[in-house]
Amino acid sequence: MTMGPDLRIATLNDARSRRSAEKRAAVEDAIMRLRDTRQAVTFVSVAREAKVSRQYLYNNFADEIGEERVETRAETEVIDGKKVPLRTPEEYRHIEAALRNKIERLETELRDARAERAKADRTAERERGKAEHWRQLYTAVLARVSPGQSPEPLPPLKTEPSRCDRVTIKRVGSEPPTASCTSNSLDRPNYERNTMDRFIACKPLKLGHKTRIGVDIC
Repeated sequence: MTMGPDLRIATLNDARSRRSAEKRAAVEDAIMRLRDTRQAVTFVSVAREAKVSRQYLYNNFADEIGEERVETRAETEVIDGKKVPLRTPEEYRHIEAALRNKIERLETELRDARAERAKADRTAERERGKAEHWRQLYTAVLARVSPGQSPEPLPPLKTEPSRCDRVTIKRVGSEPPTASCTSNSLDRPNYERNTMDRFIACKPLKLGHKTRIGVDIC
């Protein structure tokens, strides 16, 4: 038995209407589930939940989903004591990826900073040892030059690099010995040039931290 043209058309229309109703019901159910689970209602989230295309939603649910989207974007939830706007799972994944990248970068910077700090600590400790060595040498030389006299007090130890290439200790008559510092460098401030084409310190002696410093006794 064959169907007449009108019957076939009616059957196709019924099937189309049924599929349309099922799609609409699926979309409405998806919106309700997203509301109940406090997820953001967007075209992407509804299309994924209802298993329909976004074009179908744009054509049939543009106003409804647009209103829902505005409302849910205004809603917030509390996570670890902080209020944050509702987001879709895709947005959460993007945020998580961005935070992971930032954490990895900060951990790398922290490791580099710790390495630099350790290097600086080792350098400072080495320089303190050198400073103490030259302090003891200075005291010993003054004691040999002027037995029975207390050497002049030294300035406090500093962590800045040495400005001395040679230490000169002088004694005039019965006066306590004094010391001066000579540098061959042209780029050090507060020095004056003499006839020997060298630079004589204008300040009292500062103990050096360099490994090669000569000592002259005049």
